Amino acid sequence: MTDRVNALTVVLRADVREDDVKPLLDAISLLEGVLEVVPQVTSPQSYVAERRVRAELRDHIMGCLV
Repeated sequence: MTDRVNALTVVLRADVREDDVKPLLDAISLLEGVLEVVPQVTSPQSYVAERRVRAELRDHIMGCLV
């Protein structure tokens, strides 16, 4: 027996303005089986987390090059 999936998370490559993402939300909501599409607004916490990951990655790459 296979596992059941009850939600999908889509991560965008970059932050997108709310009015620019509306067509994408509309398209996803038209897919069969989609009950609701809820955009997540960027928060200071997500910005901090992204910057920390970038810094860690940069430090790791620099450590490999040295």
